[in-house]
Amino acid sequence: MKKQLYILLSFAGFFLLAFLSGISQCPMCKAAVESQEGSGAGALQEGLNNGILYLFVLPYLCVGIFMFFVWHYFRKAKLKAIAAAASHAG
Repeated sequence: MKKQLYILLSFAGFFLLAFLSGISQCPMCKAAVESQEGSGAGALQEGLNNGILYLFVLPYLCVGIFMFFVWHYFRKAKLKAIAAAASHAG
């Protein structure tokens, strides 16, 4: 139980740190937004920010979904093994 909690907290910390660094913009996008800042291009700024966050979140979402299915598969296999051992013992 302690090991699982440690792993969970490690992943949560990693994703939190990655999320905080992902909120910042790349230098080229930041320069593009700053050059358009005086012309009232708020939609451009918001669009760039949303695009950056979308590109940041998508790989983590895919890995998370994959890990969920791996966890579900191994959990189901473990439960089958426990059920098989219980039926042979009884």
